Amino acid sequence: METRVGAQLMRQTTDLDIDHGFARLYSASVYRASELWDQLVMRLPDARGKELDELHESIELIHLILLQGLADLDYLKAKAERLASEVENQQTELLDDLQVKFAPVAVAGAPRTNAPLQDSLLSGGYVAPTAAWARAVAAATSATHNSYVALLEAISKAFDERRVRETDKIAKWAPALAVTLAGVPLITEAYGKLISNVWTWAAALLFLLPAVVLGGVGGYVYLRRGRLLGQLKTSKNFQDDYQQVRDFLALCRTENLERIRQELSVERAQQENAGMDALRAAAIYFDQWDAIDRKLAHDLACLVERLNKHLPSAPAARSDARKRLKPRDGTTTESLKQSVETWALFSMLANERPREFLLFPLPRLMLLYRAYPIIPPQVSLREGSERAPRLVSDAELRVTLRVFCSARIEDVEAFDERVCHLAHSSTGRSSARRFLDILDREIGIRAGMAEGDWVVANARIRSIGGL
Repeated sequence: METRVGAQLMRQTTDLDIDHGFARLYSASVYRASELWDQLVMRLPDARGKELDELHESIELIHLILLQGLADLDYLKAKAERLASEVENQQTELLDDLQVKFAPVAVAGAPRTNAPLQDSLLSGGYVAPTAAWARAVAAATSATHNSYVALLEAISKAFDERRVRETDKIAKWAPALAVTLAGVPLITEAYGKLISNVWTWAAALLFLLPAVVLGGVGGYVYLRRGRLLGQLKTSKNFQDDYQQVRDFLALCRTENLERIRQELSVERAQQENAGMDALRAAAIYFDQWDAIDRKLAHDLACLVERLNKHLPSAPAARSDARKRLKPRDGTTTESLKQSVETWALFSMLANERPREFLLFPLPRLMLLYRAYPIIPPQVSLREGSERAPRLVSDAELRVTLRVFCSARIEDVEAFDERVCHLAHSSTGRSSARRFLDILDREIGIRAGMAEGDWVVANARIRSIGGL
């Protein structure tokens, strides 16, 4: 009975591990956002003109990225609470089975009861640890969600304060605008004298002065039309990189991958119904996924290399206390703005990946996310003093390799350690594409591997670089 309950809880434990990994990623993201927000706000009181605009635009960028993540966090929070409820239901079902299958045990001097058996099954084995973990994951997801909401509310209050301040300034500019508009009749009068050949220096002055003022106002509006119309001004590098990140994430969105899976599954079923051998249909199915996997993994590798080229420059060696005290995000608004843009890009790349790799035969993409240092140290994406969380959970790794690469469960942990070691070695770290090429050509990882292929791949990675 305990084994049956443990088997039934396997899906919940796998989903809990995935959700816990995402909760840690979002927690690290909002932690870094809070750091950046704190540094931006400290500059607001004495900022003026262009610097003030740049500070508010950086704050707006943080606000937009957090809003994108909030919807996913709502989903994760609801899912974690549902999983916790399912585990509790398993406990209830186990108790009901105990009542039905085991009659109360008679104990001398005590009422007939099977409480000791109930306590043993519920407090030991799989049920109690899974229930406790489910509650912990639900609490962690809820805490991260609350952190997002709190930071978004703080930023919204800053926007309200700026809106009130700028509205007050409009009243101060009203007299100047009225004087400028009053000059329009003077221009008309001067132009009338001009065409009637009654032209004097006074008429010329009356014509030119309002014309210059109106032209200056028009030029100012034209030059700042982006900001005046609500456009978020960011660096050219960020605009180009953001477009690349958005295009990649659109391809590997869970919804898009699920659509592809359904289409390929329908084609596979039609081929089998038409008389094709099941093994041949499966080979075609995995060949199609292998092409998709290769394309997405290559795009991610190229994207990571592109983003790394635009990282903030690493600080020079600091030989004295004064240099060591210099903030890591720099001392200028421009350097802080670059840190915000870097955080925004890598947060999206980490948090918006496919929600469940175990549903799709994409082992190369999964291992690239799992092993390669996609989030560089300069981004400081971490949970407080802890190191940055893994982008792919242990459960996703085990299930994906077992289902789509025929991995032996006892090999997965050692294989993962070797792949991660390779990714952080000088050979693999030289470029994401080089690491991907090792996975593909030298190790031979692909979707639809047979068990013999896995044995060969596992042996190959041991021979690379003395691993």
